[in-house]
Order: sequence, then C-alpha cells, then structure tokens
Amino acid sequence: MKILHYLAGALIPALAFTSCLNSGEDAKNEATYTYANTANFNYVRDLETDETAIMDGATYKINYDYTQANVTVDISGLKVAEDLAQVSLKLPTLPFTTDLQSGLFVTRQNTVVPTNAIQNNYVFDTFILRANPDRFIYVGGQLGSYPIYLPAFELNSRYQVTVFPIQSVYLGTTLSDSDKEGTTTYKYLGNLYAVTIDYKKLTASISVVQSMFAENMPAKSFEIKNLPIQLNESGYTIVTDPEVTYPIYTPSNKVMENCYVSDVRVSSFLNSGATGINFTLDLSGIDEKGFDYGVYKVRSSLTYYGTQESDKN
Repeated sequence: MKILHYLAGALIPALAFTSCLNSGEDAKNEATYTYANTANFNYVRDLETDETAIMDGATYKINYDYTQANVTVDISGLKVAEDLAQVSLKLPTLPFTTDLQSGLFVTRQNTVVPTNAIQNNYVFDTFILRANPDRFIYVGGQLGSYPIYLPAFELNSRYQVTVFPIQSVYLGTTLSDSDKEGTTTYKYLGNLYAVTIDYKKLTASISVVQSMFAENMPAKSFEIKNLPIQLNESGYTIVTDPEVTYPIYTPSNKVMENCYVSDVRVSSFLNSGATGINFTLDLSGIDEKGFDYGVYKVRSSLTYYGTQESDKN
C-alpha cells in the first residue's frame, strides 16, 4: 500500500462521520459529516469595495438525508471580515441533486435565511454546496478516502465567499519528455498528486505519489515545498521563475541530494475540477544501478473529482 500510506501521514484530519439506516415504516438513510475549520479557509471578496481577504475557515456539520434527497447544514465559527465577529448559522433543510459527471451532491439555493436569523441578521443571497463525502480513490489496486467539500456563497449582498480546501488530492495523466537522446514522450496514467495550501503565507506544497517519468523508471514519490500561490474565486495558480530551482523532499522529509524542480506552473479550477501541474524535474542526482536518471519536462492533466485510474482529463 505504498501510495496510500504515503499520503495518509500528510492528510489533514477533516472529517467526522456518523450514519444511520433506520428500519420500519419511516425508514431513512442518512449520514452526518463534519468538515472542520482546520481543513478549509475562506477567500472573501467585499462586493462594495472590491477588496479581497483570506479568513480562517468555519466548521460545517452536514447531514444528508438520502431518502428525501435533502441536506441540513450547521455552520460554526464563520468569519467573513476583520470587523465582524464569528457567527454560527443554522440553515434550513435544502434539496440536493447528484451530478453524475463529477459524482458530487449539489445544493444550489437563493435567499437562504438561517433559522436563527433573528439573532444574527445574516441572509445567504446564494448558497452552494458541492460535496462527495464518501469519495474513494482507487489506484494501484488500493483504496484511499479523500472526501470533497466545496461550499460557496454570497452573504448579505456584500460578501462573496469561496471556501477552499487546504489540501486537494488529484488523479490523472502525466506526459514527460526526457533529455536523453532517442527517447519519446512517456505517458503515465496512475498519478496521484496532492496540493496543500498555507493560506497565511500564501505558499503551497505539491506531493507527487509513486509516479514514473520514463520507461522502466522506478516509481518515485517526492514533495515540492514553499511555492508561491495566487488565489481567486475560481481556484488558484502557481507560477515560479523558470530560473529558480526548488529542492525536492522524500516522503520522510529528507532532501533528495542534487535533485531539483523548476519552472512550476499550476492552474486549478474548483468548479470543473480540472487541474494542470507542469514542471521541469531534475533527477540526475540519483545514482542507482539499473536506471540512468536525467531531466524531465512534466505535464500533468489531473482531475479533482476522479476516483480511479481511468478518470483522466
């Protein structure tokens, strides 16, 4: 279980889960999930001033009633501006549908008034929740749990809020070109990448899990740290100076001597799940018998919503 063991240590504890399947005349299939504030943050645009801010996340307690196809959401610790206090909001029961292409449960509702609105005077002009709490990724014959929660809303006709996951796990295809003479573009299907955002420093790290960049290359796992990131309402971008190199680290957090990454370019969209991660990878510092490592230009086409090796952009 190399792939799943590597990411398990890096995954952020985000999810608590309870479920209930009642029997009898009023049987109901339901489950409750908790998306903790330690696993998300808010990107907020003030629609009056057009200024943006990054705020600590809230905790979302989400109950899905699969029998009636509805959801209830309790939000605690929500903060959308420095001059506003944290609030707790209880939303009324809302319907959801299933997006068969992405595998997400989707709730979209206008003018949502919290049931405790008298106490806080908050109204959601729009409220969107897209989630797959039971998302499992199947790679290399192994299963791992990587849930998706994507709330987004406009509050009091002033604050446009995109709730970002601190860590996103992607699946997809990589094309690699080697500097070795006589080689052709190598295509590898079973890629598992994770991007973790430090929203206070506006940096990100990329974990590459058991990927291959040339024919017969032993699979490699590594992490690239402290990359500059830019956020927007739709997702994020990472662009580094092509002349600047970044060290790469093993899963045990040791520097891979004389191995580097440069020219990192990432573009990710939350709504579509489409993510491209490109970089130049120098593994020439690895001295192992049986394989001659070199420099590789890597282009990865990934999806946030994929669940198995065949889910590729």
